[in-house]
Amino acid sequence: MPSSRSQSSWWPLALLGTLLFALFVPREKNKDTTESVHPQKTPYEKPKQVNSLISTDVPPSPPQCKYPEGGKEHTPTWKKVVEITLAVSTAGLLLVNVFLWVSTNTAATAAKDSAKATQDQVAAFEKIEGAQLGIGHYQGDARSGFIGIPINNYGHTSSPQLWLYPHVYRFGSKDHKVLYVKDYSFGGDQTEIPPGNGVYGVVIPLELKAGEFERIGKEEVMWVAVSYKFDDGFGHISPMKAACFSYNPKNPVNWDACPTFDYAHLPK
Repeated sequence: MPSSRSQSSWWPLALLGTLLFALFVPREKNKDTTESVHPQKTPYEKPKQVNSLISTDVPPSPPQCKYPEGGKEHTPTWKKVVEITLAVSTAGLLLVNVFLWVSTNTAATAAKDSAKATQDQVAAFEKIEGAQLGIGHYQGDARSGFIGIPINNYGHTSSPQLWLYPHVYRFGSKDHKVLYVKDYSFGGDQTEIPPGNGVYGVVIPLELKAGEFERIGKEEVMWVAVSYKFDDGFGHISPMKAACFSYNPKNPVNWDACPTFDYAHLPK
């Protein structure tokens, strides 16, 4: 199979052109002429009179002829037939090779296009049917000191592996000074996440000391961010994704989405 159309061989066409040129371009006959070369006379030499003793009655010698009977070449008929047969056979074989080359090149191109279309269909199927994990709304009352993070699978295939990294932040509401940071790590094993919502989740401690919870919403802000990646069920690992929710003291059960958050420092 040729690697590409640009790399196809054109040698049959070149060979056909060479054969046609050799058959139809006329050849010039070799001229068997002899010319006598006389020594050049220099301007300083004086002509000398020489008494010729050669009789002028001697007839000139007949010109030498390469071929008898007026110099015509007589090629046997059988030889001409053989040469013409060989030339026609060579041209026919060359034409057959050209047609075979065109057919092979067309078939190879069609096979390559079919393979590419099949790969695209497989990729589209895996993207539609593969696992698609996301973070659901946090569950539980933060005043209990714990928070549940559900993992939802919006796809049609179970995910055989998940990497989950929750991050708890507390910082000043005015100066944004970081007061508390805690990172957790879950998954990485063969925990299967089937399709559906709330089938799998993790619980993380908020580690609030006495008196700290009352300051949240007044002097402090508490965020819980999550970064994660997963196997889509077809052996493809997703890029790292992230979500962030902010604790609302007016509604301790329902967390609000973080107004702004930079995920650049989270695990990749």
